[in-house]
This record gives sequence, structure tokens and C-alpha cells, in this order.
Amino acid sequence: KDGSQATPTQPSQTEVKTAEGTWSFKSYDKASETINGADVKFVGTWEFTASPVPTVTHKAVHEFVSGTPGKELPQEVKALLPADQTNLKDGSQATPTQPSQTEVKTAEG
Repeated sequence: KDGSQATPTQPSQTEVKTAEGTWSFKSYDKASETINGADVKFVGTWEFTASPVPTVTHKAVHEFVSGTPGKELPQEVKALLPADQTNLKDGSQATPTQPSQTEVKTAEG
């Protein structure tokens, strides 16, 4: 009725999570208003906070191949293959890991 004080009703939830992030209720534009011959309107503001984007990482893989036609690499050489480099972020510089030995003597040469 005219002359009565109206206050906004608080939402049942003040935080809503979605796949993209979280919406948080901040406040209404006013705490109350007196009824004076017309309806009153309360406008509530919600703010969005995006979820952090998961960091995608990559790896650097090493591979040895024989540079001599018809000759396969012996196991002694394959055993020197460096481990993969992991957790490399976009834009980072990857450099190959040098083998612990650069010459291997086998029975064949």
C-alpha cells in the first residue's frame, strides 16, 4: 500500500557456477523504497568471473635413426636416447637433449 516500505528479496543463491565460470550476486541498486502510487523496481547486479583456462603443455620427443643405409642402430646406441622433455608451455623454446655419449664402439665398428 502507499506509504509502505518495500525491500528487495535476496536471491536464493548468490553464486552460480557454470562451465565457463562463476556468476556472483553483488547487490541491488537500493536497499528499500517507499510505495507512492506505483510499483517499485529493484535491479540486482551479478558479476561473472571466468574459470582459469587449463594450461596445455606439450613435450619434446627424441628419436635416433641410422644415417648409414642398410645399417640399423645397435641397442648400445638406442640405450642413449634422451628422455622426453615434458611440461613445455606454448611459446617456450625447446632444444634437443644431447646424448650422454656421441660415439659407441661395437663389435662391428
